[in-house]
Amino acid sequence: MLSPFVMHSSHPFVPPNLFPRYLNPTNITKRGFNDPQEVLLGFPLDLHPILDHHDDLMNPRRNASLLRHDLALPYYYETMEWFDLEGEWIPVPVVRVVYCRDRDLRKSEIEAYLINGTIPARYPPRLSRGAVNEPMNEDSWKRLVRRFFLREVFNSRIPYSLCKRSTGFPVQSHYLHFEESLWMQVAVCDCDYNSLTEGGPAQLIAEVNNKTGRVWLLDIKRRAALAWLRMLVGPDFKKNGEA
Repeated sequence: MLSPFVMHSSHPFVPPNLFPRYLNPTNITKRGFNDPQEVLLGFPLDLHPILDHHDDLMNPRRNASLLRHDLALPYYYETMEWFDLEGEWIPVPVVRVVYCRDRDLRKSEIEAYLINGTIPARYPPRLSRGAVNEPMNEDSWKRLVRRFFLREVFNSRIPYSLCKRSTGFPVQSHYLHFEESLWMQVAVCDCDYNSLTEGGPAQLIAEVNNKTGRVWLLDIKRRAALAWLRMLVGPDFKKNGEA
């Protein structure tokens, strides 16, 4: 009977992954697969703030995950798993799918394409100079920006607003829009802390929407779940010195 063995870097058959996790995966595939040495790039899914506060970035944080999430592209890796077959370890090829978002993606790039059809150089043609570019290529870019549209804004210095097509809501003004709005309400406003935690992540989303208006927030359900968990177990967010 095959008994699965979970890979980790300390196992003698698996070399340690020496790639720093802040890099983006390479985009050139071989036989339909990305570089297997990069399978851990971007892990874990990171929803905490980072130092870069550029308002134009959609979200520069690490975001690799085995689950689908907003604006993420699939990377396919052919890796090796070791199984115990009646006392003998045998290697079995396994395909892993990792979803990762372009950390350099900017709202201005989406707007430029919607206005004049400009595609960022990071998204080349799928076939270029004998190389196969996956998953970041012109086709995937067109599928990505298809989810947005520009809405005219009157009486504003900005003539249009980037909006999500499925909801019609404007895109977040900053990638920390949700966190900053929530913690400002907890720290400054006289809100009922217990009601926020008792209502779960959905209550946190509703509070931010009521305070700032409805906007499209990237990975909102995951971010709200993390914020809710921190409010339950994190003493740094207790009000009035509560233990």
